Amino acid sequence: MSNQITEGKDRELPPDEHGEIKRAPTPALTELKTEVKEAAAFKESGQGDAMRARSSIESRTDLRLAATNETMRADPLRPAETLVVEIETARQWADLDAADFGRIRSDARRENALEAIAGHMRASPEYADELKKRSPALAEAARIVTDERGKAEQVMAAPSIERNAATLAFQGQSLQEAELSDLAKQDAKSLAVLPEGPDRHTAAITMGENARVHQAYRDELQRSAPQVAREAEAAAGERVGMRAVERRNDELAVLPRDSLSVKDAREAVKADVEALLAIKDQPTRHMTAVAISDNMDRQANYRAELQIQAPEVAKEAQVAAAENDRRSAEKESRKAAEFASIQAGKIERAAGWTPEQAAEQAKKDVESLGKADPTERHYLVGDMAVAVQHSKAYGDALTNAAPEVARAVEARRIQDAAEKAAAEQRRESLAAAAQSRSALIDAAALASVAAVRTRETARVVYELASSPDTATQQLREAQQALKAPPLDGRVTAPDDPDIVAQQHRAVKRPIAEQELSDAITTRFVVSHEKRGLLDKGQTEFTFRAGEQQGRVAFRDAGKTLNTDLNDKAVTRTMIEVVVAKKWKEITVSGEDDFRRTAWLEGSLKNLKVNGYEPREADLKILADLQKTASQPPSRHTNENTITVVERDLQRGGSEPLPGPAKAAQKHIDGDALTRHQKAVIDNSRSLLKSQDMGDKFTEAAIRELESKLRGERVYVGELVDHGKAPYKFDKKNDESYYVTLKTPAGEQVIWGKGLPEAMQDRKKGDEIVLQNVGRRDVTVQETIRDDKGAVVSVRPKDSHLNAWSSELLSQVTERAKADFANRANDRQPSLGVYDPKVERTPSTQPVVEREPKPPQRNQEPQRNSRDR
Repeated sequence: MSNQITEGKDRELPPDEHGEIKRAPTPALTELKTEVKEAAAFKESGQGDAMRARSSIESRTDLRLAATNETMRADPLRPAETLVVEIETARQWADLDAADFGRIRSDARRENALEAIAGHMRASPEYADELKKRSPALAEAARIVTDERGKAEQVMAAPSIERNAATLAFQGQSLQEAELSDLAKQDAKSLAVLPEGPDRHTAAITMGENARVHQAYRDELQRSAPQVAREAEAAAGERVGMRAVERRNDELAVLPRDSLSVKDAREAVKADVEALLAIKDQPTRHMTAVAISDNMDRQANYRAELQIQAPEVAKEAQVAAAENDRRSAEKESRKAAEFASIQAGKIERAAGWTPEQAAEQAKKDVESLGKADPTERHYLVGDMAVAVQHSKAYGDALTNAAPEVARAVEARRIQDAAEKAAAEQRRESLAAAAQSRSALIDAAALASVAAVRTRETARVVYELASSPDTATQQLREAQQALKAPPLDGRVTAPDDPDIVAQQHRAVKRPIAEQELSDAITTRFVVSHEKRGLLDKGQTEFTFRAGEQQGRVAFRDAGKTLNTDLNDKAVTRTMIEVVVAKKWKEITVSGEDDFRRTAWLEGSLKNLKVNGYEPREADLKILADLQKTASQPPSRHTNENTITVVERDLQRGGSEPLPGPAKAAQKHIDGDALTRHQKAVIDNSRSLLKSQDMGDKFTEAAIRELESKLRGERVYVGELVDHGKAPYKFDKKNDESYYVTLKTPAGEQVIWGKGLPEAMQDRKKGDEIVLQNVGRRDVTVQETIRDDKGAVVSVRPKDSHLNAWSSELLSQVTERAKADFANRANDRQPSLGVYDPKVERTPSTQPVVEREPKPPQRNQEPQRNSRDR
């Protein structure tokens, strides 16, 4: 036994190899045993007031654990390391532990002491700081123990939660409430030690699903660990959302490609977007976005609807799909690299064979081939084909030893090479076809979805503007029906506003060539395609000669005539076909010029035309054309008899003109909407928002409604005077501009600050057509007045300036007469040809079904209604 000198009182005696003290008791040993015994008693009885300085590391550990047990009884879910140790006590313990640890000789006791010191450091930052000052090496060793313990707890936490979940799944219905509560407490403790990340989120999902099924488990979580309960509930909710998206993905997967309707696509997209936006966990969100991208890939209308409803979600889904493809490609690349490495090894080995080695290998392969099952035989023949290709000696030996096997191996070698080349070519072809098809489908689907959305907006606008007093009921009906005609330029039968809604009706046949006039058949080649017993085909009218020879002018699909052209001669021919089909009432849709021409020609044919509301200037032109048509026949006169169609000039929301007997001037503020019109716009915005149509389409509808209300401001009459003056000739008002017109209803004074530009070339006595054509943003000088009305200052103010246009009535009439006179000519009209191949910007203005709108020259071409 070695000699030693120890500072202070001998508190411990050197233990033997088993850590036991066998020497006779000394006063120091007696004191130690007494303190440990007392600490054990304190621990058993839970005496928290025993938190005081002791004479050994073990006894101080017992004291801390005793106080911990007492605290844990009050708060079972409180971690042991959060026990608060008094600062002075912690510092005193650190001083004692640093001195006592150096006197321990047994490895087992040193490990136990180090574990105890690590527990003290977790429980008290003051203890840890003091210990680092006294013994940095001991503090670092304790920290390492703490880290290892934490890692062990983390490793055990997730499996523990999974084991408890399995217990609940198989025995949950038979467990008592106390047992369910114990499982909830265990899971809460396990989740608390897991760090933030995928493992913790997965464990929280498991706990959340347990809580959804077992009431006692959920109640215990909410009582003892409310924060953990909220985390588990949120994680389970995200998983539910992801599974809902995946279920929809499975449902759409069985549908034919691009067969999902616009309506179903809208509902699916709305639900998927809500589910994705509610998910915060990145891995779960990534998997959900990948499922959405699969839907986008298979269904064009889903893809287009998603790009309209939530472009940011569409982009996120595309990014997730790209990332998923990248991961899959990396995985395939690794597999390919491993396979290539194996093949390279086989090639190198075969190329290095001597003739004797090659002959021996061929003999072994033939013997193995005879004993192999079909699967093993397939792989073995492949290996033999590689050997034959890279070792001539092996091939010769195989031919000599087993000619039939050699022929089978050679056939396999040729087959593998052909399949590899075909697979590569097929992969390139599919990639090119998918890219081309995707571009075409995307454009068509976006046009289709946008058309449906715009028609919905247009119908709501029409209902609101035509009868604002019953706007609420009309809006509900519009949202339920939404049967506006398609947006491409076409004429539809009155009882067929939408083909989809009319499938249960008998299909009207397209017109036959023998029913057409010679003028039509001379100019156009008429061809008909018959499909099905009900003749669901269509008749195409193709230009017979001229610059557009061979181009389709318009199509007759039985219930619908449609065209991509904005050609007045083509429109007139379509009306002649309508007359030949004996339709009495039609609905027109499309560009404003097309609808106006169709209304004019249809009115001359005594047809009732819906979809275009004529203005006062249009009615004057129609009256002049009817007078011309009533004159004795000339070279350009149509043979049909035309009778005047009387129309109600009053429109919803506009103020009636005074009677002819009233000769007093009427002042009209051309820049401001009436109080009634403003109320219509405010009510319409509220109603549209309540229907959840989306901000984009709500604002588009409001702009179209305001445009309609302003667009009704068309004034026709003889110019009496115009110039600058205070508003209503009152010197107290700001300066404005006025135009005085003499009309059958009396003189009208139109006021507007944007009028000067429109009146530059006009003189007194001119018969003009004055129209409000829109507004633009400007900065004006606002006059500031005091309480007495005196001007004290001016200041700039952002405002809107209405734009006006004026045209001589004679020019409008002559232009219409010229169009009418060219109606029967076979020559091509001198009008710009509409080419659908020219790049165009999509229209942002909704098209109204039965009302006029400002001309849109860049309107996007729409799909045929049969294609929807």
